[in-house]
Amino acid sequence: MIVIVILFQKQIGALIGPIRTVKGPGGIEISTEDLIEELPPTPNQNDPEIEETAKLAPIDAVVTSWVSVERAIKDLYARVQLVTTGDREPTVRRKLDFLMSAGTIDPNTGREIRILSEVRNRVVHDPSQALSEEALRAYVANAKQVVSVIEAIPAYP
Repeated sequence: MIVIVILFQKQIGALIGPIRTVKGPGGIEISTEDLIEELPPTPNQNDPEIEETAKLAPIDAVVTSWVSVERAIKDLYARVQLVTTGDREPTVRRKLDFLMSAGTIDPNTGREIRILSEVRNRVVHDPSQALSEEALRAYVANAKQVVSVIEAIPAYP
């Protein structure tokens, strides 16, 4: 039964409307908006830049905001000049892990970044994940706040 639902997810979504909740093994259930509610409140969601980004299509607003977070992580990683092993450039997720392990990014900010990443992945890979205007504005505001925090971190904390 689950395979049928997965195969025909878009068609079923068109019939029953947007999916707001994902249910996992063991009865775990969390909606994308619930994830966003786990983020700390931001002081000014009425910032013109936030308003402008939030006016985009939801997927565009989320991706635009997430790209700014990724860019900030990459820039910090380059500024801190962590020594890592391997021939390949680490992914953004690995760079975040390295920065957190080094104590450059604190655990609370790391948790916020992981939530932003999870929401971004849900919205991009499952367009039926609907976000309210309020949740979208909160996502954009939190991403902007995280970028400000990351950009304020000195190269050698």
